[in-house]
Amino acid sequence: MPYLKRIWLGICCLVLLAMTILTCRPPADEVSKKARLQVVLMGNQPPKTVYFWEDSLHRQLSFELYYYDQNQAFTAPPAPPQFLVNGQVIAGNTFTFPEPGQYTISARVKNRVSEDQLVLTVSRAADYLRQVLLKAPVLLLNADSISQLPLSYELIPKQGKSLDPADYPAPQLVADDQPQPTAAYFATRQVGPHRLYSSFLGVPSNGILVTARPAISYPLIRLPVIMHVPRAMANQVDPAALLAEVNQIYRRALLSSTPNQADAYIEFYPAPQDPAGQPLAVAGLHPLSVTNPDSATQAQRIVGNLLHQWCPRQYLNVVIGIDWYRRYPAEYSYATIPTLLPKGSPPPSCADLTMADWSKTELPAVYISPLGLPKVGSNLAHELGHFLGLGHTFSPTCTGIGQFADVPLHLEAYADANGLKYNCQRAAFVSDYVMDYYITPRRSFTQDQVGMMRTVLERGSYVPTSLATSRQSSKRDARWIPATGTIID
Repeated sequence: MPYLKRIWLGICCLVLLAMTILTCRPPADEVSKKARLQVVLMGNQPPKTVYFWEDSLHRQLSFELYYYDQNQAFTAPPAPPQFLVNGQVIAGNTFTFPEPGQYTISARVKNRVSEDQLVLTVSRAADYLRQVLLKAPVLLLNADSISQLPLSYELIPKQGKSLDPADYPAPQLVADDQPQPTAAYFATRQVGPHRLYSSFLGVPSNGILVTARPAISYPLIRLPVIMHVPRAMANQVDPAALLAEVNQIYRRALLSSTPNQADAYIEFYPAPQDPAGQPLAVAGLHPLSVTNPDSATQAQRIVGNLLHQWCPRQYLNVVIGIDWYRRYPAEYSYATIPTLLPKGSPPPSCADLTMADWSKTELPAVYISPLGLPKVGSNLAHELGHFLGLGHTFSPTCTGIGQFADVPLHLEAYADANGLKYNCQRAAFVSDYVMDYYITPRRSFTQDQVGMMRTVLERGSYVPTSLATSRQSSKRDARWIPATGTIID
C-alpha cells in the first residue's frame, strides 16, 4: 500500500509540472514578451537624415524585420511580419512616400508590434535646405583634353549639420549656361573665364568663376648632376636611372588629370666629366672615400670641400649619405631653397665660390637619405624642386593665401580613405603634387610652380645654367658670396 501511494504521488507531481510548463508558454497566436522586433531598411542600410520629395530614386523604400527570440538569438520570426506606416498596415514590405511629412515605420508579428521603429522625414529640397554650396580647390585649370578641375558640394540645411552629398543624387553642373555631363569636375579646351553653378533638385548653388589657361612652353634647360656617395653605397646608385625617373616628372610624361599639371621644360643629366675634365667611370657618380661622420660639423666640412671642388655653377650637387644638417630623422632628405639675386645682378663665378666660407651660410646642395636606396627617384624630384625654389604645397595655417594660386591652400595631412585631401574651405582634391607629403605617386608640378623654377634658373646664385652669366671678378672676394637661403625637407 505505501508503495502504491508513492507511485500515485509521483504521477500527480508530473501532471502538475506539465500543467505549469503549459501555462508558461504563450498561446500559439502570441509572441513572447521577451522577444525583440527591430525594423530596418532593406539590407540594414542606415536611414538618411532626410528624404527629398523630388528624389524619385529614393522615394520608394523597402523594409525587413530583425527578430530576436526570448533568448535574444537572431532567428526567423515565428510568422511572416506585417509592416505598418504611421500605424496603417501596408501590402508587402515596400512603400512609396505619397507626400512630404514624417513617417513612422513599424512591424507586427502575431500579437507583437516592434518597439524599435524607423522615423523618416520627407521634405521638399527648397523647404529643407538653406544653401547648396559649390566649391573648387583652385580657380584655375588647363585648357586641354586631360585636365579636370574637381568640384565639391555641401548641402547646408536650415537647421542641423550639413548633409553628405554622396547620399543623394548628383547635382546638375552648368557652365556658361550649358549643362555639363558630370558634376564631379569641370574640363574645357576653351581658354578664358567660365562661370559655373549647379542645381540640386531644383535648388541653385552659388556661382564661381574659373579661368582656363593655355599651356606655356619654355626653352629646354638641361642641368648636369653629380651624385656624391660613400663608396660602400655606390653600387646602389644609378644616376642615369634616377634622373630618367625625375625627368619623366619634370617633363609631364606621367600625365595626370590634376587641373594645372605643367611641363617644366627642365631635364637633368649625369655629369660626364669631373672638374679636371676627365671622364667619370660612371657618369654622374662620384664615389667618396669617407662615410657619414659623427658630427654635423665634420659633415659640413666634407660637403663644403666637395662644393669647392665641384663648383655649384657647373654641377648640381646631390650628396647621398653624408648628413650635414642633422635636424631631421635619418630617413628624411632635404635641400637648400635658394635666394634670388636682384634682377640684372650676375651670380658669382666658380673662382668666387672657391673662396666661399660655407660655415657662414647654408650649403647649396641636395641631400638624399640612403634609406630607401635605390628607389629614391620621387624623393630626388621633390628635393630638386626645393633647390629650384619651391616650398611644400601645404601651409602651416589656413590664414592668408597660398604660395601659388593654382595649388590648393591646405594643411599638412594624409589623404582620407577615399584618397582625397581638402583645401582650407573643405573642397576635395586628389594630390599627386611633387611637393606634397604622404602621397604616391608624385607626378605633378603646376604652371605657377614651373614659373617659380624658371625664375630661379634665371636669377639663382647656385644653379648650373647658362641663363645667368657669371660675374667676372679679377679680385676674389669671399664677401661677395650671396646667401643661399634656408634648408627644407
